[in-house]
Amino acid sequence: MIACYERQGEKKDKIERQFYLTMRAQVIQDQGVEYEELRRIYGRAIDCTLPGREVKQWKESLLSEQEWNLLLEYIGCGGSVGQLSVCADETYQMAAYEILLSAIEEAGMDSYCLVKIYPKAVYALCLELMKEVEPKRHCGRILQLCSTAVELLRSTKRMFYLCELLEIMEHVWEEQRKGEDGENSVCIGGVTLSKVRLWRKELVGLYQSAGVSEKMENCVYLYRQTKNRFIGEVVRRRRKMLGMTKKGLCEGICHEKTLGRLENGTAKTQREVTVKLLERMRVSPEYQRYRIVTDKYEVLILYQSAKR
Repeated sequence: MIACYERQGEKKDKIERQFYLTMRAQVIQDQGVEYEELRRIYGRAIDCTLPGREVKQWKESLLSEQEWNLLLEYIGCGGSVGQLSVCADETYQMAAYEILLSAIEEAGMDSYCLVKIYPKAVYALCLELMKEVEPKRHCGRILQLCSTAVELLRSTKRMFYLCELLEIMEHVWEEQRKGEDGENSVCIGGVTLSKVRLWRKELVGLYQSAGVSEKMENCVYLYRQTKNRFIGEVVRRRRKMLGMTKKGLCEGICHEKTLGRLENGTAKTQREVTVKLLERMRVSPEYQRYRIVTDKYEVLILYQSAKR
């Protein structure tokens, strides 16, 4: 079925082709296919909207969570993202993950958008760091990365890769404290080893009671804008990135002049129209719940309280 849809997608727009290719990769990944085949498919999927896939293109493009996730998967399969400066104690994959994580942090996403991809990127990087011959030297960095990701999950009330991150923290913490007295000899952000153990135990028990795995599936990421302050700029940049004409984007949704005014910021557009435009370009309209731009969860809560 996926192959049939993919063939049909070759005649359609870029994001549809990208969707079909992504679904194909996820299906065959469960079948134990070789990394070379996965890398080829993920590469084709990325090329639909980011031809070349190189690091230097990332900050210049309006990437969605789906595209960040594709890059993450592509790197994980041994994909090349251009020439990198790799230190003597690094692998190419580790260096690529480090740059990707930094790019995601700087992408200008709000907390609710960032939380969908940041924990997974941290998880991938930490797994790579733990493969080192002397992983103990990375203990502090791994714990700090995981702690930051867990705090983001707590502040947004999400659970993406939470069990996996807690498992890494528990393992690394135990390695780090060998030869030390007391389980709470190390504390990061008010969190200790005993707390991590308790959280993980409770979570695993909860999942098991529901008859589901505590491990995270990797196919739940949505498109989202980066580094934009105004909705018209989001629409304009994403449309141009996808190579869509104004006529093609607004067909069946609104008048071409309406789209022009929205992109130029000269007039407001009904929310329903804006949502439809974003959805056609696979950009999540989720962030429109707020009329302020911030990555601080407490500020959003304060703003919502003030509106009541």
